[in-house]
Amino acid sequence: MNWIITRHEGAVCWLRKHGIEGRVKKHLYVNDLNEFKEGDNVFGALPINLWIELLNKGVELYQIVIPGLNYSERDSDLSVSEMEERGTSLLKVEKTQQASISIKPANFTEIQKALERIPLLG
Repeated sequence: MNWIITRHEGAVCWLRKHGIEGRVKKHLYVNDLNEFKEGDNVFGALPINLWIELLNKGVELYQIVIPGLNYSERDSDLSVSEMEERGTSLLKVEKTQQASISIKPANFTEIQKALERIPLLG
């Protein structure tokens, strides 16, 4: 299952523009982690303390990163074009043997291929 964890509609639209659909959840708390299963894909801007919890469950984790975001815009809902103007991208977060986590740029083509193998729930 694909999960989109964000309270920002602009982020949901940005992901959809890039072919990523999923169940939207506005907030994620430690108590919610039992909802996630191995093989799930999670897209969002999650706090680091939840990364390891999700990765230990076998979840594929993609972090939304907006490098050009001004601090004053942090809680605002950016449009898709505003997100793109600020250089928004996805980083795939992975566990490695060398470190607890690894972060690298995510490739939309690779994500699409992976998503094609997963049945979506309506």
